[in-house]
Amino acid sequence: MRALLDTSFLMLCADLGRDLLSLVADKLGEPLEPRTIPQVVEELRNLSRLEGRRGRAARVALGMAERIGVVEPAGHGPADEVLLQTASRDGSLLVTADLGIFRRALRAGMRAAFVSERGGVRLVT
Repeated sequence: MRALLDTSFLMLCADLGRDLLSLVADKLGEPLEPRTIPQVVEELRNLSRLEGRRGRAARVALGMAERIGVVEPAGHGPADEVLLQTASRDGSLLVTADLGIFRRALRAGMRAAFVSERGGVRLVT
């Protein structure tokens, strides 16, 4: 199954130094094919210019995003909107560490996974 990763999830993986996607795959019971969108890569580029811990995490997350591959977005505009549109269009699992985006995906009837800072996974498919 394709998993569409957002900025918050990639930043959390980088910040914690853990492979959190494997937690989602284990809970789901099937392998995941991670992807993201150009807007997420751009957000990470902008964040990577920051000093300190957040900037370092963004640089690591940017490297991750560039390695996993980028899909053609379903539209233009803010990353969160385009993520929701793209995941919906492709039937992808939206993977996030942002509770607001997770809730929006659920209201739209989409498949989504929320990963907390403690590594807890809430999955709705």
